[in-house]
Amino acid sequence: MSGPQSIDFPAMIRKLRISLNETQEQFAERFNTHANTVSRWESGKYQAPYTVIDFVLRHQGVLVTCPVCQGTGKIVNN
Repeated sequence: MSGPQSIDFPAMIRKLRISLNETQEQFAERFNTHANTVSRWESGKYQAPYTVIDFVLRHQGVLVTCPVCQGTGKIVNN
């Protein structure tokens, strides 16, 4: 039996951006941020926020519900 596999989100972000035929500037506009930030996500220097991770995973056919925000992007108090 093998343990859990880690996911290379920086590589996934870059691969998706390229598959969408977008520059870092264009991809950054989707998330109201700067191209420098996208570069840092792709290099692993910054961790991408939940909205970006969700976007990438949805393009992979994976639906993820944040246990804290319940998919709203905001903290939900129960």
